[in-house]
Amino acid sequence: MQKRIKLILVFVGLILLDQMVKLYFLKYQTGLILLNSGGAFGIANNFNFYKYIVSIILLLLIGIFIKLKIYDKFGWPFVLIFSGAISDLIDRIRLGGVVDYIDLNIWPSFNLADCFIVIGVVWFAILTLRSYKISS
Repeated sequence: MQKRIKLILVFVGLILLDQMVKLYFLKYQTGLILLNSGGAFGIANNFNFYKYIVSIILLLLIGIFIKLKIYDKFGWPFVLIFSGAISDLIDRIRLGGVVDYIDLNIWPSFNLADCFIVIGVVWFAILTLRSYKISS
């Protein structure tokens, strides 16, 4: 029970952090600000049903995560993945697209939520590979 509370608090905290950073960039118009209405890296730009598809898939994944109690082993990586995805989904619903404000000129623009997702996926892959290697 204690671990679930920590996971929930970090989950909510990461969403709030990302939303506050995006609000800062929108309010003060500092640096690059793009509104990405498509998928990752601008794929399917201006696809109106994208946010609905993402919403349904995200809710299904969270339901599976909770039902299978995956949080026992993969809780922290999934907190990163889901908090980033939910924060970007909030942008899609509220603004019609995701606020991107980091541009390295060698990669498409992105935001803090995207960093959460990438770190979570890499962490999940490492944990998965380690458990596979040990058990085989």
